[in-house]
Amino acid sequence: MGELAISPLGAVLATLFVVALGGLLLWMFRVPPPLPYEVARITQAFSSIRRIVVPVVDTEYSQRGIELAARLGAEQQAELVLVYVLEVPMTLPLGAALPATEDRAAEALREAGEIATFHHQPYRARTVRARSAGAGILQAVEDEQADLVVLSIRSRLAGYNPLGRTADWLVRHSPMEVVIDKLPD
Repeated sequence: MGELAISPLGAVLATLFVVALGGLLLWMFRVPPPLPYEVARITQAFSSIRRIVVPVVDTEYSQRGIELAARLGAEQQAELVLVYVLEVPMTLPLGAALPATEDRAAEALREAGEIATFHHQPYRARTVRARSAGAGILQAVEDEQADLVVLSIRSRLAGYNPLGRTADWLVRHSPMEVVIDKLPD
């Protein structure tokens, strides 16, 4: 009978194969470190955000709110619902024509859509007529079944309420999470 000769190249390849297979098996069967319940719950809550309502007005701080909402919803590809609330005075019916305000709303929503498009976020723009901005935003939240509201506010507000009328109303009445972004001075 003949002798078997072991080739050095064959030995190196067999060793590499065994090491690679062992490494793969160790990786596959390793148990990840346990996550505290609180961390897992928060991670779950943020991964379930599918629709974000962003109130829009024609100001710089509103545009920053759209930017923030786009970044918050980026990982989940959450849909942004850009809402312009036409505040109709009590002396007029809700359906009254307000051409100047409607033109401002259309322009603000167009600019807001450009910001969402820049971030590759899916979005829808809509105008809501209401007696107050807070009630209009809340109506949009309920209509859209939103998971989150992102609202930007001015840095300097006169009076005793640092949040402002709309933000304060939303914080008190909204059934879901409200993120308020205040621009620095």
